[in-house]
This record gives sequence, C-alpha cells and structure tokens, in this order.
Amino acid sequence: MKIILERNLDFKQFQNLTILTFITGMIFLGMINSVDFKSYYKIEIILFFLNLIFITILFTKKGLLIKNQKLYKSIFLFGFGLKKTIIETSDFQQLFIIQGKFSTNYAFI
Repeated sequence: MKIILERNLDFKQFQNLTILTFITGMIFLGMINSVDFKSYYKIEIILFFLNLIFITILFTKKGLLIKNQKLYKSIFLFGFGLKKTIIETSDFQQLFIIQGKFSTNYAFI
C-alpha cells in the first residue's frame, strides 16, 4: 500500500530548482538554435541531461510504503518508488498518520 504525502522539496528549494531548470533550458535551446551542433555538442548533451535530472527532482514526492507488514519511508516519482528506507516499528504500539498543509516561515529580505 502506497501513501504519497507531499512534495520532496520545500517551497524555497522548489522555487530555486524551477529557476535553475528554466535557465539551463534556455541556455540549451539557445545553443541548439544559434551555434553549430558539432562545435559544442558535449556541452549541449550535458545541459540536456541536467534538465532531465532537474525536472525529475521537481516531480518527486515523499510518502509511506507498507510492504510485507513492514513500514518504509519512500520517495516516489509518478507513483513508482525510487528509494525506500525502513522505519523500525517494533517499539510502537500505535501509529497515526496526520495529513495537513505545513508551512515554513522564511525571513528573507
């Protein structure tokens, strides 16, 4: 059983990664359209894969996974589990999952 709870990144991380993805995407598109492909193809390939990695990170979510009577903390991408870490529940008598919106207070000037 999968319980996908929230985004893997907080708001500031999500905002910064979105800006970085946009900038690298614009550089990649600018290089594709203006520079001869054979001269800088390695940089273009690196920028393409960086964009794929950034977009993948943007869509990851964290949640819980219950498998074979064990509880795991997991990271999901479009519902598929990428990484799971077991949560030791042998000492627990009860387990509650509280859902809600969490907010952070950043004091940026």
